[in-house]
Amino acid sequence: MKKLFLLVILCCSFLFAQGWNNEVTTTMNEPYFYTMDMFTNSNGHHILIFRHQGNTIVYYKLNSQGEVQGNPITITDEGFFPAITGSNEVIYALYFIEGTITGKYSTDKGSSWSDIPYDLSIGSNPCSNIDAVTDSYGSVHLVYATKDSDPHYKTYYYKLNQDFEWVDGQDVTNHQSAPYGGWPSIALSSGRIHVSFIDQEWFNSRGNVFTRDKTEGQWQTPQAVVSGNNVADDAKLIASGDYLYMIHDQWNSSTSKLDLKYKYRSLNSNNWSGGDIHNGGSAGNETFSVCKTHDGKLQLVYDFIVSGESPNEAIYHRSYDGHNWSDTFTLDDSWFGGQNGLTSVSNDFFVLWRPGEDAYLHYRQYDTIPLAPQNLAVQIHSEGGATYPKLTWSFNNEPDVFIKTSAYQVWRRHSISGGSWSNWSIIGYRDGDENQYIDYTISGLYAEANTAEYKLRVSDYTNHLSDYSSSVSVNFSEFNKISSGYVLNEYGLEQNYPNPFNPTTTISYSIKSSGLVTLKVYDIMGTEVASLVNENKEAGNYTVTFNASELPSGIYFYTVTSGNFKDTKKLILLK
Repeated sequence: MKKLFLLVILCCSFLFAQGWNNEVTTTMNEPYFYTMDMFTNSNGHHILIFRHQGNTIVYYKLNSQGEVQGNPITITDEGFFPAITGSNEVIYALYFIEGTITGKYSTDKGSSWSDIPYDLSIGSNPCSNIDAVTDSYGSVHLVYATKDSDPHYKTYYYKLNQDFEWVDGQDVTNHQSAPYGGWPSIALSSGRIHVSFIDQEWFNSRGNVFTRDKTEGQWQTPQAVVSGNNVADDAKLIASGDYLYMIHDQWNSSTSKLDLKYKYRSLNSNNWSGGDIHNGGSAGNETFSVCKTHDGKLQLVYDFIVSGESPNEAIYHRSYDGHNWSDTFTLDDSWFGGQNGLTSVSNDFFVLWRPGEDAYLHYRQYDTIPLAPQNLAVQIHSEGGATYPKLTWSFNNEPDVFIKTSAYQVWRRHSISGGSWSNWSIIGYRDGDENQYIDYTISGLYAEANTAEYKLRVSDYTNHLSDYSSSVSVNFSEFNKISSGYVLNEYGLEQNYPNPFNPTTTISYSIKSSGLVTLKVYDIMGTEVASLVNENKEAGNYTVTFNASELPSGIYFYTVTSGNFKDTKKLILLK
């Protein structure tokens, strides 16, 4: 019996262990696949595929289990260099076509797409690449390179704001120390934009690698990162914590092979350090992708051809914790057709690739425990003359949580009249796409001296269970008794609904005690655009409708102030 019990424990530990899930052969049949870009949010994986026959770019949506959602959507029949980025609210698909960079956007999780209203004209010269990232305000930061100084390329930067306008244009290669460069990469850190480019004379040639930062609104002097005889033909930037990292290949003249390297520096430094990742690849065909996870680690997936070794080509994974690289893990030892895709959410990361002998793309997830739920708060919900505690929290954006039924566990304990606490117990569940819970079972605690305390846990699709959230409590002495029941005697500001919205949305707030209340809306520059409330209010719960029909699309912020209480939340207007 003891042996059987131990076997059950071991099996359960294996079943719910963190690590690589099984490889999935998707139904994405792409015999003409050449390159891809991949973006992941709570709704799943959003993928752009470039087909070299016909120059078609198609969009796929994949869930966390590797299952295609719906039919592929043709974004364009004549585009190049697909780039996809966005947030949970908006997804952008960008590409190069006939002297312009243009694209489409989706506000319904990729189900339908609209044209970005303004194209970015970049001239008739050849383009070498585009790269794009989205910041926390929802603006898209773009870099591209065109052959504007034949035989050299030049790299340019633009921002796509919430009004779909291309602004802040800059020739990044306009400095005398680095006047040329193509095949750009872009990364963002707090208050900074980082761009890399390669001083190459023709498409996919090797050259010196430079980076240039925009800090406090000013473009800084370029920094030479790879120079001399050991030049590169691909480099990618990523910022994590206080450091900027570059992954790049590098030609080794002594071996006539490519090595894979990394460089890093602190965000406010010019001094680069680094080392080796993988040495001895063949002269071409190597690709790599890099992302970062919530724990601060870099995740790197790459494929290399190594002559005379078995397998002579494989796709590998390694991670970097800021001090050491992990051991090499082989994801697949097949020949590869085209570029791989790599994204992350929280501490999970996801890989997509096409083995050269298989037209179907393959998918694999590195699966870890979800992050603990964040921003748990309690308010009072009034219904039928009674009031109940209402819990709200921020969504966990991991796609394998979002699709999970009964993902969130709601825990409660209570203390009666200042006595000892009861044991914690689960009182309910919520699905992964829900972020509120009303405790209708609390009615027996309607005494002023009684207290209830709540906390949450969340599980993902494979039943990894997170740590507990921070707890919140409700003390019923904080409530005023009136004829219709109880009213909230606390301050609070709820997230507007719906969000995004067009053109109206509802904002709810609560006031602890009577006094002057203001509720104002500001644009992203901090300019007041609407005053919704500016009057004395009694303690209680209130709602107000905001009509933004006269305002342009974009991100706005609304702030409620009453006494010493002040809170601000973000809302998104999409027309």
